[in-house]
Amino acid sequence: YRDADLMDSFPEIGAALDIISEECCILSPQGNVVNVYSKSERIKNVLEELFTNRLDLQVTAPMIIRAMCKYGNQFMLLNVDNELGVTGWRQLPVFNVERLENGVENKYSTIGGYANKEKGDLSTKFIWQDENNTQSAFKNWQIGHFRLLTDSLYLPYGVSYLNKARRHWRMLSLMEDMMLIYRLERSIERRVYKIFVGAIDDADVKSYVEDIANNFKRTPIIDPLTGQVDLRKNLLATDQDIFIPVRDPNAPTPIDTLSAAQNLTAMDDIKFVQNKVVTALGIPKSFLNFED
Repeated sequence: YRDADLMDSFPEIGAALDIISEECCILSPQGNVVNVYSKSERIKNVLEELFTNRLDLQVTAPMIIRAMCKYGNQFMLLNVDNELGVTGWRQLPVFNVERLENGVENKYSTIGGYANKEKGDLSTKFIWQDENNTQSAFKNWQIGHFRLLTDSLYLPYGVSYLNKARRHWRMLSLMEDMMLIYRLERSIERRVYKIFVGAIDDADVKSYVEDIANNFKRTPIIDPLTGQVDLRKNLLATDQDIFIPVRDPNAPTPIDTLSAAQNLTAMDDIKFVQNKVVTALGIPKSFLNFED
């Protein structure tokens, strides 16, 4: 579920979920998401009243379908009245709801065992643990469980529509972070100064070059404990210039430039992984304007 939340922030994946939810909720010529056909006029009126006015599928259906495709599961708590029937519903967080079926609990449960579990109870029920760690049990007819049953490995739960793209999404995320860090660290041009030191003693060359360098750029580091300047930790940063001593008096003293990063092959690799992600989602690249 956490991976699904992170994947939804990617433009290609978020657009794919939007497209699916819109395509699944196309309105009929009558303006309804769900159309009821029945020989009984009474049954037709009751169901249309339920879907249109009480459940408000015109608004809630796209959100429910999008969440179901995103997580693979969507839990809706039905508000059931003894006389009026179903009067509405509300969404339950998928993170805190578990389904107990035939008395089998989820061995990867994050909310702990069901405290009020009755011995020998094989009925299907749903357990919801709120933010106060209070567990509430609901019967099968109190919860609308929407799920994508495409993989038996996850039964009795559904599997996310994004599951096939998880591996390539992780690769894409790491590659984009790598490229961003690389570009930031290697995007600065530096200068190389060649300084004529003549016949200065070898032991004094370093201090002589440092004195000249300090005239261009002073980057002292002050020790907060002693208040003294600490030059031992004054490491050469990626944006600092380089000073090189030269003994030949006839040697030219140009100021060379160290170019920044020119490696652009990472973009080709990222586009390749992006193609993998879009292909795993089953969305045509042209439909997402991916080439642009």
